Amino acid sequence: MDGKMYFSGFDRQGNPLLNIGPNQLSNDATRYTKFLIFWLENAHHMNRSNQQQQQQQQQMRHPHQKLTLLADLAKVSMFSVMSPTVYVKLLDIISSHYPETLHMLLIVNPSWYLHVLWKLVSPFVDPVTRAKVYFVDTLQKKQQQQQQQQGERPGDNEEMAGTGGWVNGLHEFIASDQLNSRLGGSHDFEYHHASYWSQLLTVLGK
Repeated sequence: MDGKMYFSGFDRQGNPLLNIGPNQLSNDATRYTKFLIFWLENAHHMNRSNQQQQQQQQQMRHPHQKLTLLADLAKVSMFSVMSPTVYVKLLDIISSHYPETLHMLLIVNPSWYLHVLWKLVSPFVDPVTRAKVYFVDTLQKKQQQQQQQQGERPGDNEEMAGTGGWVNGLHEFIASDQLNSRLGGSHDFEYHHASYWSQLLTVLGK
């Protein structure tokens, strides 16, 4: 419980943002898996307000709160990640046991190693889950590369097949006041475990 994952902000559809900070992938597979399940189980508590929850209940026969996973993985390397099989297992847990919970997975500024890792695991990812994965370029590196490749669009290459592909920036999905300032938003948030966890338990009713 050290800030590797935390809820902060909402996407434009009102879904809570589960943030993974830069260089915060764990190499402890068991602990990381349990922690992800904890957040998935408690996503429905993260409504903006009781009023919003009541509106959802009126609009949906079986209301269920989704979440958007926002992963800033620019600094991830082969030395800071778990085995590829663990990520296949995590994505399988999401697709098999929480198919309606994940709204989107936004992978922000993925390092070169993330491309390698995705190429290894993507064939084993459920197509419905794969379609929810977007690769986000906030540094405009991908845009510069594309200008040199005579019209190649984000997502044209094989490794992006079946995903949402490349997008330039997060503002299409998240308003500035809900997005952390390190990712180009205006929301200045720093994780402090004692105060955050106390407030979280209150929200969860525990």
